[in-house]
Amino acid sequence: MRKCIVYLVEENGTSEFRFSFDLEMDQFYFANQQVKEIIVISPPLSIGTAQALIRCLNDGMKKRGFIIFGRRERKEEVERERIWRCQEKLGIAKVYDVFPSKGNLLEGITETRNNKRDWMCDLATSYAKWKEEIAPFVFGKQLLLDELKGIPNLVLDESFYQMLQYGILTGEVKVMSSVASPLDSARPICHRCGSSEKVHVQPCASCGDACATCEECIAMGRSKTCIPLLQFTYFGAKMIKKDHRQRDIPPTINTHCYQLTPHQARVAEYAVHFLHNQEFKELLIWAVTGAGKTEMIFPTIHKGISNGYRILLASPRKDVIRELTPRFRKAFPEIPIVSLYGGSPERWNSGQFYLATTHQTLRFVDFFDLVIIDEMDAFPYHGDSVLHRVVRRALKKDGKLIYLTATPSKDWIDRIQHREIDVTVLPIRYHGNPLPVPELKYINDLRKRLKQEKPFQIMEEFIAEVKKRKGQAFIFVSEVRLVKIWQNQLRKWFPDAKVEGVHATDYLRDDKVEQFRKGDIQFLVTTTIMERGVTVPNVHVLVLGADTQVFDEATLVQIAGRVGRSKDYPDGLVWFIAETKTKDLVKAKDQIERMNQLAKNWINNKK
Repeated sequence: MRKCIVYLVEENGTSEFRFSFDLEMDQFYFANQQVKEIIVISPPLSIGTAQALIRCLNDGMKKRGFIIFGRRERKEEVERERIWRCQEKLGIAKVYDVFPSKGNLLEGITETRNNKRDWMCDLATSYAKWKEEIAPFVFGKQLLLDELKGIPNLVLDESFYQMLQYGILTGEVKVMSSVASPLDSARPICHRCGSSEKVHVQPCASCGDACATCEECIAMGRSKTCIPLLQFTYFGAKMIKKDHRQRDIPPTINTHCYQLTPHQARVAEYAVHFLHNQEFKELLIWAVTGAGKTEMIFPTIHKGISNGYRILLASPRKDVIRELTPRFRKAFPEIPIVSLYGGSPERWNSGQFYLATTHQTLRFVDFFDLVIIDEMDAFPYHGDSVLHRVVRRALKKDGKLIYLTATPSKDWIDRIQHREIDVTVLPIRYHGNPLPVPELKYINDLRKRLKQEKPFQIMEEFIAEVKKRKGQAFIFVSEVRLVKIWQNQLRKWFPDAKVEGVHATDYLRDDKVEQFRKGDIQFLVTTTIMERGVTVPNVHVLVLGADTQVFDEATLVQIAGRVGRSKDYPDGLVWFIAETKTKDLVKAKDQIERMNQLAKNWINNKK
């Protein structure tokens, strides 16, 4: 683990506490600035402890009234006393007295380096070359120091830390501890994701101190007090030309990749105009399930790319990103496109158009001109304040946000009504047919039915109707443990039917889903993991225990939206089986009927 030194420097009458990963670099840098003194005031410390010491010193100096910002001449004895107090408070060795009367580490540099200015010129040249080499990998990102080890051909040796320190001194690289030090706060915050809820303090084998670790973003690499977090927000910006340049000739778009209906085209046009709308920064595209949301954003992306925008299409789900990437590469063959998700081989690629899971936005700061969030109502993005925060941080201050959803929550409806966000609605599917309306069916003691020798009537009717239509069906249950129970019971009741079960932790999940797509499985018992993302032409749905808490309004609407997506099979069975009537059941049905009525009005107005 690389540690740093804290020192005090005076420049033009102003005193400032700083830290360094390579003190010699600071010595020569400040010598070139005609600085007379650098006073070392700490042993090697972790980045978190070093910054805690600096904050303690800065706060103390301001309270005492002397000067970090040059309001009057430094009073050495009082200043030294304050330094010692902070060192003692934080349990840091008193290093100031190692250089009792001459903490001047710059003495003799001028004499020993007569060609100092030439040396500084060589240093600037070396730094420019180093920056040119790594800028394509790090520009616009914030990364843990350990993550940089993954950059091709980059070695974290002494020369690396020299160049890094030069970047810190010039202000092109910003460095902080990944998580605030427990010495700073009783409730440390993670500087990477902004969370404090899942930050835990424990002894650290790496730095030897009590270290705060963030569990919220640990899947993206361990963020803790002793690990530096590097921000390259504007690092090498002038070198990155391709992905942020106004194009004289618009990029080619392969229009064969999408065809818009008149209704889709209306929404697409609205979204394109939104890019230049000065009133709103955010747009919600509220389109029913199966409306073709992806196709509708092609014109907006094309316009943004033509304007030189750097664009992000983010989704909470990895499978969506992997599915969409080849479609966009085919549509925009001239544009460098980067696809980011857990395990992506393109992690260090750079481009103009990025497709990424919402978790991957954690690594970007002030980078994108346009961010489009697909399925913003889906887990894990929905209700996750950390993901909301990091997505906004990845957007430039004057950037635009577009959200895509079929099921906006009440909070989003309130935002629309208060005109905090712009909105456009598409209540009709691409094939023009209405949404299948759920049938609410009530039954007593559903669990007891599992013990019956013969299937209960509703189940028997559903299975028979699906077979009659030569279709397939999702059978949704509320808990993972119920998947196997219902799978086995259905096999017992209907031995001639091909029944399988799948849930989130099923290691055969991908294989079973693929078999279902191909038609090799007729009935798939599952949880809400299948509420979206899998499209099968002639599919029907049955929800068992639809009155349980896991099946809220949005989830039920999404489940119903699995049915009737194909123009060849625009209708199907949507049965919600419950013991009691709940608000969510009624609201889900009402929302679908309301959208159908709105779609009918649209069609009538066009005639």
